[in-house]
Amino acid sequence: MMNELKSKIHDEVNGIDYILVADYYIPITELPEDDDRLIVK
Repeated sequence: MMNELKSKIHDEVNGIDYILVADYYIPITELPEDDDRLIVK
C-alpha cells in the first residue's frame, strides 16, 4: 500500500514550511517586503 504524501508540511524543530514538488520537499522561502537592500549578482 502506497502512502499519500502531504502537499505541505511544517517542521516544528526549525519552524520552516515545505511544499511537495515531484518527490521532494522544498522549503518555502520569501524575502521580507520591508527589506530595501539591493539584490545583485
